[in-house]
Amino acid sequence: MMKKLLLFLATLFFALPLFAEGPSIALPPAQVILNECAANNLTPIDFNYAKSKLQEAIEGSKKIVFVDARPARNYDMGHIPTAINIYDAKFERLFPEFQKLGYPMDVEIIAGVGRPCPMSLNDLKQFKAKGYTNLKAFVKGPVWVDGAFYQEVTEKGAKKYLSDGAVLVKVSDVDKFLSEGVDKAKNIIVTGSNNPKENYAAAEKIFNAGYKMTFVYNGNL
Repeated sequence: MMKKLLLFLATLFFALPLFAEGPSIALPPAQVILNECAANNLTPIDFNYAKSKLQEAIEGSKKIVFVDARPARNYDMGHIPTAINIYDAKFERLFPEFQKLGYPMDVEIIAGVGRPCPMSLNDLKQFKAKGYTNLKAFVKGPVWVDGAFYQEVTEKGAKKYLSDGAVLVKVSDVDKFLSEGVDKAKNIIVTGSNNPKENYAAAEKIFNAGYKMTFVYNGNL
């Protein structure tokens, strides 16, 4: 009995730092989430698959939608571009707004950011209960919001980064920015176009130049 208890405690010790979803939320080992996916007929996917769907989402397709199940405070500071925030604990309150967007019941819903996150799993279970059929759990890394690709932020997130020293880059000034040799460890906020596609394209160009913490804000600052 004592050996089993020690083994359990050791598992928790090594699992918690690896799967932190913020300062106060501890995640279970990945296999727990994968088992839950299998039990609920949800398809687990990785970063490469999620990234392969990004352009289609940017183009406004009604066949694909990204959903971020984290609290707004996490979503504000960085999420997959185009992702809709439906915090799992507020799903019933937020779902009517999702319905208004007019996605069909077979829309491909990708929930998660690349961690084995129970919040994403909860969202997908609730979508399933509503009758949606094409559900993907983005629970395999790399983790998108840990610098695997450029991200999108809300106005609140953009202003917070800028107050902490992030560099603001207008779409029209991307080439000038890239020629200046700015420290690649800096957070970069990209904005300036009324066309979100242009903002996303500029952010991808900056990210590909080595600025791993590049964020898009689709609005005026």
